[in-house]
Amino acid sequence: MHTQTVNPSVSTINTLPAAYQARRQRCEVWTRVMGYHRPVSAFNIGKQGEFAERQYFVAPTLSASHSVPAPMASAAQAVDSCCV
Repeated sequence: MHTQTVNPSVSTINTLPAAYQARRQRCEVWTRVMGYHRPVSAFNIGKQGEFAERQYFVAPTLSASHSVPAPMASAAQAVDSCCV
């Protein structure tokens, strides 16, 4: 599990004024399971536990120092170059 540092100058949910606290509402999270999308709140206890344990893959981004490889020659170009 990762830790997070908190900046004391930034307000947190618990320090919001009462007017804002009263307006808060639950956010419904949907996810794809068994080929279709369902709200997580509709999952049985076991599926909710599996959802809580999921680890998500984050693809690394390319920086300016990394270049994207050049595209390969098309099949027609490859045939033309080998049959000369």
